[in-house]
Amino acid sequence: MVRIPFQKLLGLFLSERHPGGACNYKDVAGQGYGMNTAALSSVLFKNGQACGACFEIKCADNPQWCKLGQPSLIVTATDHCPPNPSLPNDNGGWCNVPREHFDVAKPVFSQLAEYEAGIIPIQYRRSHDFSIFSHLAIFYNLKGLSFLIKRVHFPCRVPCQKQGGIRFTILGNPWFYQVIVWNVGGAGDVVGVQVKGDDKLKWTQMERDWGTTWKTSAILLGESLSFRVSASDDRDSTSWHVTPKNWQFGQTYEGKNFN
Repeated sequence: MVRIPFQKLLGLFLSERHPGGACNYKDVAGQGYGMNTAALSSVLFKNGQACGACFEIKCADNPQWCKLGQPSLIVTATDHCPPNPSLPNDNGGWCNVPREHFDVAKPVFSQLAEYEAGIIPIQYRRSHDFSIFSHLAIFYNLKGLSFLIKRVHFPCRVPCQKQGGIRFTILGNPWFYQVIVWNVGGAGDVVGVQVKGDDKLKWTQMERDWGTTWKTSAILLGESLSFRVSASDDRDSTSWHVTPKNWQFGQTYEGKNFN
């Protein structure tokens, strides 16, 4: 087993974000993500490609503010932290390009350190992408916690632990179909989705619409649907005959998850 080292990153503050967020999760708490979620700056968010990715974070090197034992926790990327070009990158514009930055909610911050802290060091590890800074600042205000990061490459990932199988929520109409793919274990972030029917529809590559929502104009009605989900760690999970032939728009169906 390869142990993933922690690296330092910069910037953390409290945030109030839309529950669904830019990843289009409808209810992060109800969908099993809880409060341990994060909004990512554009550089990390990658136009929604990072939705569902898991990061392990912890406070470090500041005994005044870090919780005893410097506990770590895993957060899931569920939202986008938009840039604010009217503010300097190092003074309020924390999510501006090229900053690598996370916003997390007060309950997350409070598990790591006293939220009244002004500046404290933080460490994180994700997967093959790590951040290195000489120190980490955590900024407390009414809006949130953040991380500003550099990237290095390592060969493994912090896994996302999920209960049950991958969920597929089907939306749209008979001429245009959307599928929200959520509760993805393993790497967590999805890079490709294919759909197949049990009759006329062959394996068809879907396009990312936005966040965790994938789209196609192929006719899905009247077929029992199978889905193949490709994750960022180059693994696939194929869920056969997830839906009945008479599936309905607005319904959620459960498939096979990554081990």
